[in-house]
Amino acid sequence: MKKIFISYSHRDTEQVQRIYDALRSEGFDVWMDHAKLIGSADWWDRICKGIEESVVVMFMTSSRSLASEVCTMEAHYALELDKRIIPIILEQPDVEEAISQLSVSDLPPHIIDELNGVSLDEIARKNWRFLSRYHWLEFIKPGEFDTQLDALVTALEYDAEYSDKHTAYLNRAISWDLRKRHSGFLLSRVEAKEMRQWLLSGVDRTQQPNDLHHAYLIASEKWLKRQRVRRTITLIGAVGVTVAVAAVGILLFRDQLFNPPPRELTGSFNVAISEFVEMVDGEEVVTEEADKVSDIVNRSLANFVSREDLVQTVDFVHEGLPPVKGAASEERERSAIEIANQVNADVVIYATISASNELQLHFYIDPLFSGGEELYGETRFGAPIPLGGLNMNTPVDEIVVEDAVLPRTSALMQFLYGVLLTKAQSVDRAVEQFQNAASVPDAWVDEDSGKEVVYLWLGTAYNEDPFTQRDCQYLSEGSSQTQYSLFCARAAYEQALTINNQFARAYIGLGNVNLHLASPDVAGIPRNCHDFDNAIANYQRALDLNPDEEYANLTLLKVKTYANIGRANTRAFFFGLCPGEWYDAALEAFENALEAIPVENDSITAEWEAANIQYWIGLAYRRAGQAEASIVKFEEAIADINPETWPQNWQELKYWATLQIGHAYQDLHTYGEGDYADNALETYHIIIDAAHSENPETRYSNMRIISEALYNAGLVTEGQAGCDAARIYYNEVLEMDKAVADIESFEKADDAC
Repeated sequence: MKKIFISYSHRDTEQVQRIYDALRSEGFDVWMDHAKLIGSADWWDRICKGIEESVVVMFMTSSRSLASEVCTMEAHYALELDKRIIPIILEQPDVEEAISQLSVSDLPPHIIDELNGVSLDEIARKNWRFLSRYHWLEFIKPGEFDTQLDALVTALEYDAEYSDKHTAYLNRAISWDLRKRHSGFLLSRVEAKEMRQWLLSGVDRTQQPNDLHHAYLIASEKWLKRQRVRRTITLIGAVGVTVAVAAVGILLFRDQLFNPPPRELTGSFNVAISEFVEMVDGEEVVTEEADKVSDIVNRSLANFVSREDLVQTVDFVHEGLPPVKGAASEERERSAIEIANQVNADVVIYATISASNELQLHFYIDPLFSGGEELYGETRFGAPIPLGGLNMNTPVDEIVVEDAVLPRTSALMQFLYGVLLTKAQSVDRAVEQFQNAASVPDAWVDEDSGKEVVYLWLGTAYNEDPFTQRDCQYLSEGSSQTQYSLFCARAAYEQALTINNQFARAYIGLGNVNLHLASPDVAGIPRNCHDFDNAIANYQRALDLNPDEEYANLTLLKVKTYANIGRANTRAFFFGLCPGEWYDAALEAFENALEAIPVENDSITAEWEAANIQYWIGLAYRRAGQAEASIVKFEEAIADINPETWPQNWQELKYWATLQIGHAYQDLHTYGEGDYADNALETYHIIIDAAHSENPETRYSNMRIISEALYNAGLVTEGQAGCDAARIYYNEVLEMDKAVADIESFEKADDAC
């Protein structure tokens, strides 16, 4: 039976009572305040509960209800919950006159507190704007009551299943929220799947799921993923001593990985302890001896994470998890990926034990989480650690390993926390963590040996915010006190190469810095052809080192590096400032990148690279005057985009590619290749509409796209409207206080218009 809440003024009781009685006779469960709750101790709580439990809220509109403080708050609360609302007109009201009669002084203090300083008339006007969007039903003419009632019943029964579930899920979410979001009130696996399907079905509906719906489902899905790997918690393992390979643990950062709010990083460590194995005659075997060292290594990891105040809780999971297997780095990476997928891990930590009893820590980071191609694949963390006193006939308590392993484990945890902060774009805090990791006493063999990966990610953190002034004198003697962060990044990469001049990933980082310098978007750094050459040289140096053997399967890293070479050449060609065969070199590099993508690699990272490369080939074609060929490439890029699996910020590529299609049509029109003005205009308006409706997290980037599309639409139509609209968005960007880089990119629109 559908539950209905009636919001009305008691001065309209006679009219409302007739509607109430008629709906009850039709079988509806109607909540109406007959008892005049106001004055009772919990009257507002009872009203809120009535709204929460209702499927539909009927707002009885009259001058009296619009002038009612309680009706205003009821409508406000229903709209906050995204309840389905049916406005009923009892009389044509004088809206402004009614709202002007509202007085917050007529409300109890605890209700006034809920306004958070917002005036009651402002809330009432906002209510009215929202209610005006709905289809109104009139109960004005007494002689037409039956006809009006039929229309109301039809409206109430419309989309009933969706509205019923909206209420049911909301009530469960509210119960979960009121009980401090305890996991005992979350959804089961079947329920979560059903709610996800319901959520997707509401995309085009007027009644949308609200924020609490989304939070409840996300929390349920995360909890279910954790439960999938949670077993009896025991720290048991086995370790190999002859070219042995195994997992030490899995560290899961459960924070928002793509756009987490800076300085709000909370979550949990989920450390999965897997078996270690020993390679015996080419086969992986769990031995009794190996189990002894595994216990020590596991306890070393556990001791750290239980002491450090980095997260709220620590969970250890052992049973049901396989070890990371493989004698070769590429094999281990594939094994780590399988484990990461199995338990929804973002980071997999594991170790190899050599025949000479040296332990080597490794980690694998999901490319989506790492945020930088420098960490694709398996990464070795530090130099090997000698396991002194390792003798399989020695009692476990006498094996000397804690003093060596614990400091390195501590450094690794500090390092990974810095990676998370980098992803959260909290650069200064990330830099501090990387400095801490590099300074852990007794963590490093021969002082700096093995620290190159820490300096690599220190550079990556600085490169996240390249044009902010920072002090990094500690990295480079004689440098100025403050300088652009990208120069700090360069110093960090150079420090990594000082430690290990065969470290391919540091050359990739230097190439990224050079590319920033070659085509900066800030005043005071002129474009420099020499930096294009340096970027390409550093990328090529990374490829020539062929680091696969030492640093894992770099298949995707090779793809990315070839693509970076192509981008550097394309930019040099685009700016037209640098002599050379940039165009041919760009196409050759992109071709190498596409060929390097393995056919069997169906990861979303590979999908992203393929789409991005097609986009850049399109840019090169367009700059070379091959507009029709560029359109084909931009369309191929869009076709490669997978909205079901790609994160939101990656999907911006579809907007940029669509925008470039519009530009290509505009090129064809401008240079007399045909009348393509309508094609260009249609494409620009497609991108304007799409970007306007996109996720608020990408609003700023979308504004850039919208501004450029509006400006070009104005040029195509030779009208002022497009230019005027472009100026509006141009000024909005200025007000957002973004870097000079972003301001400069809009000057052409302002000048041309």
